[in-house]
Amino acid sequence: MKFCTRFVGEHKKAYGCYGFNQAWWFPRQLAMQEFRIGELEYEFVDDTGRRIDVHIPSDADMEPEQVQKSFGAFRAFMQTYYPSWQGAPWYCDSWMLSPVLEQLLPETSKILRFQKLFEVESVNYEVMEVLDWVYPGERKAGMDYSVLSERTSLQRNMKRFLMDGGKVGWAKGRLRES
Repeated sequence: MKFCTRFVGEHKKAYGCYGFNQAWWFPRQLAMQEFRIGELEYEFVDDTGRRIDVHIPSDADMEPEQVQKSFGAFRAFMQTYYPSWQGAPWYCDSWMLSPVLEQLLPETSKILRFQKLFEVESVNYEVMEVLDWVYPGERKAGMDYSVLSERTSLQRNMKRFLMDGGKVGWAKGRLRES
């Protein structure tokens, strides 16, 4: 349940006041459908067929060794507590899988190394939620991209890309090794 304090702290940092605007995570955790194991979160989804959704918490250490350690720990957890889910495909649905990031990040990027673990199946370039993650608290309807922050190289590169009419979008991919 550590996500609660993380979300409240992130809201304060982004908007200047305490708040909790992601309450839709509660039912998933309380129903024991979603678990943080190591650096990543894993959600058991059984809507149109069983799958594991991999979520990336904002405070995750994305070092490849930590990601693999999380994968291994989750596999052991699943074998012990949810053995009937063995063999279910693993998916990630995130801005971090957008193919555009290859143009905005260096080859050594942890995000790109994570991205390569997944086979991208779809991309929606119209989704703008990437701004909530890369520029927390800055997104506004009809905004002028020139006012976006430039504290990180990703922010600087993405800002130029957006100002030139580019779209980052949101992608869904399947884990290659599942």
